[in-house]
Amino acid sequence: MALGGGKAWRWWALLAGGMVLLAVLYLAVWPLVWRVVLLPRASEQRLGLEAVTNDREDGRGRDVRSRLAPRSALEMERAHACQVAYGLWRVPVAGEYDLRLECDDYGSLSLGRRRLIDLNGTSDFNQGSARVSLEAGPILLKMELHNRQGAGWMRLLVKGPGQEEYRLLEGRDLAAIELGNYRAWLKMVEWLEPACLFGLGLGLMAVFLLWAMPTVRAADAPAAGGWRRRAWGLGFVAAVILLAVVASWHTTHSQVQWGDWAAGHDHLSNEDWQFHRGVVENRHSDHRAYRVLSDYALAGIEWLLRGHESDPAPASLLFWGRYFTDLLMFLLAGLFYRKLGLNRRAVILGLGILAFAMFPTSYRSGLNIATFLDISVFLLAGVLVLDRRWPALICLAPLAALNKETSILITVLPLACAFKWRPLTLPRREIKVTALALGVWLAVYGVMHLFLGHAVFNKYIDNPGTDFIYFNFFKDPDGYRQLFKTLGVLPLLAFFGLRRAPTALGRMFWVVAPAWFVVHTILAWWAETRLYMVPMALVFIPLSLYAAGGGLWEPGVSEGQRPPRA
Repeated sequence: MALGGGKAWRWWALLAGGMVLLAVLYLAVWPLVWRVVLLPRASEQRLGLEAVTNDREDGRGRDVRSRLAPRSALEMERAHACQVAYGLWRVPVAGEYDLRLECDDYGSLSLGRRRLIDLNGTSDFNQGSARVSLEAGPILLKMELHNRQGAGWMRLLVKGPGQEEYRLLEGRDLAAIELGNYRAWLKMVEWLEPACLFGLGLGLMAVFLLWAMPTVRAADAPAAGGWRRRAWGLGFVAAVILLAVVASWHTTHSQVQWGDWAAGHDHLSNEDWQFHRGVVENRHSDHRAYRVLSDYALAGIEWLLRGHESDPAPASLLFWGRYFTDLLMFLLAGLFYRKLGLNRRAVILGLGILAFAMFPTSYRSGLNIATFLDISVFLLAGVLVLDRRWPALICLAPLAALNKETSILITVLPLACAFKWRPLTLPRREIKVTALALGVWLAVYGVMHLFLGHAVFNKYIDNPGTDFIYFNFFKDPDGYRQLFKTLGVLPLLAFFGLRRAPTALGRMFWVVAPAWFVVHTILAWWAETRLYMVPMALVFIPLSLYAAGGGLWEPGVSEGQRPPRA
């Protein structure tokens, strides 16, 4: 589709209108449900919290009992069960309130749509606190208790303005909701908000892909085929999007599950969130302090939504950040593989290989959004180099510098892909582009160095060179196993694809792969294979597909449209 055509503005207007509608719906769904449905049903006779007991710890079983709790205290005799209490807290005066939640086993406290306290771990006495600024008036209160063994209990203590001691909220402070299906309304909001974010993210990806697709001149466009060819093309696009969505969801969910299993608790809400805050607050004293792009972006989103009634929980903010990072990676990989000349079947196969390679990367790893965003940076740089979009590549350089230090390699790709050996020719335009991109990258990274003021290398090993080399080769058997689980035989197979692949892909291989393995053998553990996903996605997978014969274009494509071979 030629985006410069007369009807292109209609597609842009439709896409922009849909994204605006989703954003408005996301921001408005909870205020509407709260003010129109729930708040008018506040009871004047039933004072307390509506407590519902479920016969499973995760709350997905059968409701066995509902009762009115007259105070902000819950008791449950059933083992391996869950109890959830909802009600309206009539905040008497505006001001700062100190909240303290105490419970047996797991528990949480939410006000409005914000989860303020989250207690994890099997214990006879868990305790957490929070301080919030509240306006006078009603607010939705939710207490949730997950009991393991024996009897369970929970209590919420509050200390408001002018109070000296904590106290339980009594019946006069609380009101039940006189609406039989109020939990269904809350569940609808719980599902609709992520659906709006999901659709908004897909819209942003669509905008990016429309921008990334070069405008095809009518004279160079392939001859129009029948309905079968058009259907096959639409089916391929749908298959790529579906595969990207499913793979992104499962890789993100697998990462979170592995982290929870390895840590023995909610890793996302604890370690990953603390890591994110450490970057934002400049508390890391090594190279991680300079990987600020994704963390600053998430902190900006959190700041924009803070105080809004749809304020997301920190854990969900991180989850969606990693999900959209993976989604961007898979979509860019499909775009990059097509531009390299791989046929549609090979592109689908390549995305499948990339998805399976992602699962072993969760070993000894948190979310590491910056690391996986680095893959997208290289894939986008590959697309821009193939299309010769030099201004866009120069604009990408400062963003890449803010994300990860390894992205410096993208600045040399224009020159590496353009020069000729015989006779030796150095193209002037590509030299200027490389010099300018490299200069911008170094300037941004240098300014960060001045402002943040930390060491570049990590501190958790004495000699990053010799110690890591010895550890990787002789002391860590997990390194060999994890590398093979992630990369398989693709690095070896890639050598057989060099003669069949386009020249640009071969040049990218020689720029990225050797330097990547040397640097990460000296400065990192082999077992942390997430660090090797850049050469995997950028060069190993497409070169292996060329080695297996996947670089043949579909019938009907003219010879002039095929990329030059090495």
